[in-house]
Amino acid sequence: MNPRLRWLAGWGLVLFLLWPSSVAREDRPAAAPSIALRLLGPVASLAASVEWIRFDLALRDGRSELAYRRAASALALDPASSGGWYTLARHLIFDRGSETRSSDPAERRRWIRAGLDLLEEARASARDEHEVLELRGTTLALWVAELAPELEWPGGVRAALEEGLRDLEAAAQLGSAGAAEHARAVRARLAD
Repeated sequence: MNPRLRWLAGWGLVLFLLWPSSVAREDRPAAAPSIALRLLGPVASLAASVEWIRFDLALRDGRSELAYRRAASALALDPASSGGWYTLARHLIFDRGSETRSSDPAERRRWIRAGLDLLEEARASARDEHEVLELRGTTLALWVAELAPELEWPGGVRAALEEGLRDLEAAAQLGSAGAAEHARAVRARLAD
């Protein structure tokens, strides 16, 4: 074997073994990294960005299944990205759950709930948990609550507002000033 190639392979192995598995948070243990994340290390985020572009292109071409595989790949590459989780959740909630896709309230609710559940799942690995909570809470309080009668949302407007408020309050406790402001507005609306 070429000595230079052996030297590069050796240092590559050292970097692979020493690369931090994920950014640990003080309040919870770090999630186990995927093989792809360990192999790509510092370029994993860039590779995930490419997958998100491919996700958008597949959606535009009407190839939903391929798009969802691309999204899963992007999330595996960069699970700490709040923006990645929200990209897929936003698609599920606002595109698949829209009236232009279906007039059936039950189908729309399923897609919206899938997006909200995805944001809940994101809390375990997203770097900015407060951001995910704020996005989920504002989606519930500002969008789902407005459409609750049309969607036949279980528990109606009040249930959507209360669920959104829980997320906003949790985000505020993690330091989000925007979430604290939204939570005040939701509490006032619930009081009316």
